[in-house]
Amino acid sequence: MTEVLRPCPPVPQERLADWYRAADVLVVPSRSESFGLVALEAQACGTPVLAAAVGGLPTAVWDG
Repeated sequence: MTEVLRPCPPVPQERLADWYRAADVLVVPSRSESFGLVALEAQACGTPVLAAAVGGLPTAVWDG
């Protein structure tokens, strides 16, 4: 069976962009989100984002 999700310890700030670029998709299933910085960072690295429509995420994550 292929590994789909792997919990990892926190990643240092200087390595986050590498992790975002290596991901196939970033999922943000928040029930509340003030701004959505993680979603913006992932998109800036070219990673597709699937996010809940709460808080600032509908503004931060655009369809397409």
